[in-house]
Amino acid sequence: MTQAKTISERIKLTESLADLLLHDDKRGRAGEVLIRLAEEYPDQYFHRKRIADALAGRALHQQAVAQFRAILPLVETETDKRCEVLRQLGKSLEKLGRRGDAIDV
Repeated sequence: MTQAKTISERIKLTESLADLLLHDDKRGRAGEVLIRLAEEYPDQYFHRKRIADALAGRALHQQAVAQFRAILPLVETETDKRCEVLRQLGKSLEKLGRRGDAIDV
């Protein structure tokens, strides 16, 4: 990852690595590499959201839920972004069969 010059390149490379790990049936490890990158940007809504979306898009919903919840404090005063995060959080909860939790969100 040190060869990537921008955060966008780092995210793309990390997503590709996650895809390779998923292909090898290493779901836990795939989620870990994406989460590790997200943790490097704790206060950056855009980067965190992109990574949370990447987790959800790869059916890593448990990890996505944790990331969406971590993003919520970053968007407390931004209604449109908060609504989008809540929508995605509810969607991942529903995919996990936690419909009641999704409704409560």
